[in-house]
Amino acid sequence: MNRKSTALIESGVLELYVFGMATDDQIRDVESAQEKYPAVAEELNQIHQRIESFGKANAVKPPSLVKTVVMAAADYMERLRNGEKFLDAPILTEKSTIEDFSHWLNRKDMVLAEVKESIYAKIISSTDDRTTSIVWAKDCLEPEIHSNERESFLIVEGTCEVSIDDETHYLKPGDFLSIPLHTNHSAKVTSDIPCKFIMQRALLHVA
Repeated sequence: MNRKSTALIESGVLELYVFGMATDDQIRDVESAQEKYPAVAEELNQIHQRIESFGKANAVKPPSLVKTVVMAAADYMERLRNGEKFLDAPILTEKSTIEDFSHWLNRKDMVLAEVKESIYAKIISSTDDRTTSIVWAKDCLEPEIHSNERESFLIVEGTCEVSIDDETHYLKPGDFLSIPLHTNHSAKVTSDIPCKFIMQRALLHVA
């Protein structure tokens, strides 16, 4: 290893180059050096490998619901673009019934897709303040806490257990449950079939 390649490797410029933070002059120097000096090319390769290893070791798996929400939103927007007329779903309360949502539940396209994920959703209505979905859960819903939105459920099919802090609620078709703000909650499906429910998230405006 000659002095120039050693100086370049020890300068920290290679790291700047890999992270896209090098100046134009530094980029030219690195690209020229990696063609001339095998040690520089090898060091660049080692930096890439270290970054990849660090990323894998510190990767945080996003909640499964994140992917579900993104996919459901994309599906909903595509349906609206294709001509589906917007119809605002009723506000979900303890007086709500399954029949209140029959307009959507009876639609042939509102069915459980053949997916591997443990949760699947179809948005039926979305405004600036409220999003209502039909959700199918096959297993468990990961713990979460809401600080600015009210989350409510109306069970349509199957059964589940919803834990709110240290309290467990056993839900069957027709049951309603609203999640208090700032509480840790999770759910577990207890039926042989996926638990199908109406889920509504209403944004709360804080003055």
